[in-house]
Amino acid sequence: MKCRYFQVTLISASNLLDVRHVGLMKVYAKVSINGNWDSEWTSPVDKEREKNPRWNCKIKYSLPEKAIKQKSGSDNLVIKLYCKRSFLEDKYVGEVHLSLKKLFDGGLACKNKNYLVYRNDVIGQTFGTLKLSYRFGSRSIHVDDNLGKPNERIFTTEILIGKLDFFNEICGGVTSDSCEVACGILGNIPGIEHGSVGSFF
Repeated sequence: MKCRYFQVTLISASNLLDVRHVGLMKVYAKVSINGNWDSEWTSPVDKEREKNPRWNCKIKYSLPEKAIKQKSGSDNLVIKLYCKRSFLEDKYVGEVHLSLKKLFDGGLACKNKNYLVYRNDVIGQTFGTLKLSYRFGSRSIHVDDNLGKPNERIFTTEILIGKLDFFNEICGGVTSDSCEVACGILGNIPGIEHGSVGSFF
């Protein structure tokens, strides 16, 4: 299958809706393709900056060419923001949906661009901005989605997700979902709590 690398750098958000009545906003993001659970990655939690969180995390996918070139443009990068709570369910803050085709048509790379944050329960109103950078691979690659070894397997749904690429880049190929990963933020920054990457293999 012909695929293309797609790397997203989740930088920060600004002026988000304060969804807490008591306590501080501790915001994290869930990044996925089309909201599919098996492509989802969860960022670290920013415990200090409240409505203006920063993450500076990189996520890499391998996408089929059709996902970024089909005329319908129906495949999307989905970023949902949540407020972390200790004892109750985390609260929904807002989300951003970006067409992969439109991103690709706009150029192979884009740096530090702001996108409006919306909520799925409010029509026509925005709730802050989300800043990110992205880049696509300059050429297509061929990916075998039926590789035999567990540490070489590429997970597929309707969209091919190259989780191995991201995992190897950050963890050096260690095939364990318990590896401590925060996309470059490995606990050295005060106020940052580690996120999770889910089960990769």
